[in-house]
Amino acid sequence: MTLNDLILSKVGGKNINTGLVDYYRMNGATSFVLPVAERQFLLSKGLSDEGATNDLWMEYLGGLGFNGTIDDRLYRYWLSV
Repeated sequence: MTLNDLILSKVGGKNINTGLVDYYRMNGATSFVLPVAERQFLLSKGLSDEGATNDLWMEYLGGLGFNGTIDDRLYRYWLSV
């Protein structure tokens, strides 16, 4: 299963983008715009507003105990939600 397939299976929605926006909005974001909602979601987890979104993901997922590349960490995160 690819990362995108895994995410879509977890968030539902008619496509991955709407599913992710819904997930982020249920978990701290307020925007309906995917890149903005994603960043709001990460910032709601107590991360600083410094760096690129991928940097925030690496910090957040590392704090949850996930390691490896960003794809490795994201895959394990989405398996766990």
